[in-house]
Parts: sequence; C-alpha cells; structure tokens
Amino acid sequence: MSAILGLLGREACASARNHGAVRAQILALAEGQAQLLGHNERTWASGTYSGARHSLELKFEGADAVAAGERFVAVLEHHPFAIPNHLVVEAAVPSCDTRWLPQPLMTVTAELLLVEDN
Repeated sequence: MSAILGLLGREACASARNHGAVRAQILALAEGQAQLLGHNERTWASGTYSGARHSLELKFEGADAVAAGERFVAVLEHHPFAIPNHLVVEAAVPSCDTRWLPQPLMTVTAELLLVEDN
C-alpha cells in the first residue's frame, strides 16, 4: 500500500512541476502582460502516448497588454516550449475575445497538449 501511495505522490509532484513549468512559460511568452485567470490540466492518453492537456485562461488589460496578447496569439503555435521530460505536441488558441471600450481588454484561452518524452 505504501508503495502505491509513494508512486501516486511522485506522479502528483511531477504533475505539479509540469503545471508550474507550463504556467511560467506561458506567462513569459505573454511578456508579463497577462493575468492568469485559470489553469486546468486533464490527463490524456492514446494507444502509444500519455500526457496531459493544459488549458489556461489569460487576461490582457490595457493597450500595451492587448498588443502583447496579439503577439502571444501569433507565436504560441510555433513556440519551442521546454518542459522537462515532455514534448508539447500541440499548442493552440481556441478562443480569443478583444474589446476596446471602455478600455482595451483581451481574454485568451490557450491549450497545450504535452506528451511524456521517455
């Protein structure tokens, strides 16, 4: 039983490290102009690979931040992420909403699919 709990504990720690690494790299790519509204992680597996799908919701508030958000959306798909022991096989922006009045505001949902690189 303790071996199972130990394994689950290691998996939870690895997941937390990946969660933090994904968050840090996304916020850096957003040039420090985004506020993280939410970050969800769902386990993912195919017949050959396993990993997790990360969904992050970001808010860019103000003209400079919205400009950074536009750059973020433009480069996300081809950004060379470096997540230890994982490959980012998909990065996409499934939703993006920009409003200019009463002040510039952009909300972006970014999704990344990470697979284990063993």
